[in-house]
Amino acid sequence: MKGKAILNHWQLAWRRGFRSVGWFLPLIGAGIIFGAILTSLGGFQIAFLRFNALEVVLPLFVGVQAALLFAPDDEPPLELMLAKPRPLPWVLFERTAALIVIYGLIAGVASLLVLTLPNAESLAQTFVRWLPPTIGMIGIGVWISVSSRKASSGVFAAVMLCGAMAVGQTVLLPRYEFMSWVMFYVQPWDVSAERYLANRLILTLIGLLTFASALGLLRDSERMLGTNQAVAQ
Repeated sequence: MKGKAILNHWQLAWRRGFRSVGWFLPLIGAGIIFGAILTSLGGFQIAFLRFNALEVVLPLFVGVQAALLFAPDDEPPLELMLAKPRPLPWVLFERTAALIVIYGLIAGVASLLVLTLPNAESLAQTFVRWLPPTIGMIGIGVWISVSSRKASSGVFAAVMLCGAMAVGQTVLLPRYEFMSWVMFYVQPWDVSAERYLANRLILTLIGLLTFASALGLLRDSERMLGTNQAVAQ
């Protein structure tokens, strides 16, 4: 009976996690990604776009939704959440896990679909294209929303950052090669293999460190109460 109660408890938590992510934005993102892939049936120039569709659209949508996962001022009264046995970092873990499952499924299917098209890269190359910037955007989106206390700040930052990276890829990178260390959309033929690998590792590390920083902020109960505590006084 006790084991069954624990199982039901975690099932309820997963349902809440998926509910916090929702399906509207993932469906839009999936429609854009799959639409771009399925229309890439022409020559090499058209086929090239299918890779960019996945590596550009996925980090943007994931970053926006990551920013919406948890923002102290947009949550129900934090006094009630802090009073529950489940700590705030675990709440963020659950929501992030749901986000990863939903978009991981979209990206996985899209990556397999790319393999069936002409001039396709290997599955490993396709994953290396979209996975590091996506991890980076998860951490950045979550950290900005938690630290600023407002989801709107994280959403704005995610959109502006992805937009700046897309513009910088074509405008700034040819002039300032050092930007290739942190550019989301740097292409394998733009830099050496070692620089490209370093870029992917740096983006992954940025995501992990910013996410860990957000978890650290959530462990500070006084900081999380913030304006709510000030209003109560």
